[in-house]
Amino acid sequence: MKILVTGASGFIGSNLVKKLADNDDSQISALVRKRSAFPNAGKENVSIIECDILDRERLEEATRNVDIVIHLAAVKEHYKNKDITFSTNVQGTKNLLDFSRHIKQFIFASSTLVSNPLDAYSESKKQCEKLIVESGINFTILRFAPVFGSGDTTNLTMIIESIQNGKTIPIPGDGKQLIQPTHVDDVVEAIESTIMNSQLFKRICVVAGEPITLKEFIESVSKILKKNARGIHIPVGILKPIVKVYQKMSDTPKITTEQLDNLGKTSAYPVDSDFPTSHLKISIEKTVR
Repeated sequence: MKILVTGASGFIGSNLVKKLADNDDSQISALVRKRSAFPNAGKENVSIIECDILDRERLEEATRNVDIVIHLAAVKEHYKNKDITFSTNVQGTKNLLDFSRHIKQFIFASSTLVSNPLDAYSESKKQCEKLIVESGINFTILRFAPVFGSGDTTNLTMIIESIQNGKTIPIPGDGKQLIQPTHVDDVVEAIESTIMNSQLFKRICVVAGEPITLKEFIESVSKILKKNARGIHIPVGILKPIVKVYQKMSDTPKITTEQLDNLGKTSAYPVDSDFPTSHLKISIEKTVR
């Protein structure tokens, strides 16, 4: 089985390539924008291809003789340049689809946020899904809830590490916003179980952890890590203009106004039974070990 993984140097991608490489019967092509950004997998069945998905000529070469495409590559920093987000995510996906007519399965990493897109990233993912569904290619779309784990730098992992280090945790509003934290190992397992699974062909599936409020998440992490975390509740009306200014001043803001808006949801995403997730205690312990 010849598998092409785009976005292989990313958090999910690097973990996925390591897992797939354990199967000696598979040949893995790890597509990255910069070769130096990809950690050496140390496996003979992994080859690294340096290619931007907007480079159609190189992309056509990379997709030749491929059986499976797992498309993880995406620009997430939509707050920097929305045009780049759409051109990379949407046009890049279209390019990949153009050269994937011969493949057996196209697996796409989407987001639960597409159900109510509030930013350029989630809107671009929604447009990508439409392109894939209409392409006629045998696809499986996996919508992931926020992913965390060791080596990650996003909000959930930062909260866990802050609690571990005894730092004060700012909590937007009353902290009753629902989240569904999903460990990267569960995401990797979900992707791997999707490969050539005929029951998941032409399906859009949700991969997400059990719903929990932000406040309960912080309390649970504190209990698991045996820490006395201090949380400060900040009214969203006060926090949002502060974040807006901070977002404009920082090249890599830790939180954005769109993320605050996304936290405002009060209902959980329905989870597919095909993709079980780990108990929160196990996930937290793996993140800080």
